[in-house]
Amino acid sequence: MERHAKPFVTVIIPVYNDAERLELCLQALDGQTYPSDQYEIIVVDNASDESVAPIVEQHPKARLIFEAVRTQFAARNTAIAVAKGDLMAFSDSDCIPEPDWVENGVNCLLSVPNCGMVGGRVKLFAENPQHPTIAELYEMVTAFPMKRYIEQEHFAPTANMFTKREVFEKVGGFNATLVSGGDHEWGKRVHTGGFVQLYSHETVILHPARPSISELRRKALRVIRGLHDIYSGKKPPLSFRAVLREIRPPLYVMRQMFNAEELQEYSQWQRVRVGILAMYIKYLRNWEKRRLQIRDKLLGRI
Repeated sequence: MERHAKPFVTVIIPVYNDAERLELCLQALDGQTYPSDQYEIIVVDNASDESVAPIVEQHPKARLIFEAVRTQFAARNTAIAVAKGDLMAFSDSDCIPEPDWVENGVNCLLSVPNCGMVGGRVKLFAENPQHPTIAELYEMVTAFPMKRYIEQEHFAPTANMFTKREVFEKVGGFNATLVSGGDHEWGKRVHTGGFVQLYSHETVILHPARPSISELRRKALRVIRGLHDIYSGKKPPLSFRAVLREIRPPLYVMRQMFNAEELQEYSQWQRVRVGILAMYIKYLRNWEKRRLQIRDKLLGRI
């Protein structure tokens, strides 16, 4: 019996000033178990200060395009417009796909009728696994809870996401004006459009953990601002009682970090420090949410 050909897949990788890690990403994509003639790689230079062309030219399966608007979602939309595949896989230049990433993602996407999105597992790693920083340990516990994102919040971060061209044709592309949260907003549209969304534990991307507290702080603020841009005016302000709940010491966060399975090999003091960091990040996010609400109220936006 003749085997059916695998569907053609376009892998989309935006990059901004990240040539060194892009090389590692492309090396991993070159070695995929998926048939080599059935996928392409589109690298989108998002107006980098450094040229990534010498890197891309070393990888025959990859082609380079350019997007001047410096948001990852504008870059992804530009790649979608020229993609050859009816199936599309999304990741980032700082990610390292495991060898069966494309194959497992495609198999999951085609495993049920009307599947519109697959979110895969993201494994965090420290720069020095023998001596991870407190920020890296925090990320290894908290970053990319993909199963929860898919099953409860109905989206998948574009660090590890598969979908179909027909989904974009029905719900539209990413909101290119959003600096952060565009994958969250698009995933909600996919869910509202009636598509099935699946989590795939076998579809794995390796992702470096952020090594410093300052980087965690920037990420937390960026995410909150992106969600605010999406939902501003769509949710009522919290009650005074809810605000009081937010400012209470979140001791449960400390307990979660201290008991986290990923941290059991580390000392009690390291786990306590991760818990303190987790409380700080929670307060930071809550404060930024309220600051943005107050600003909008003063400006008459709500």
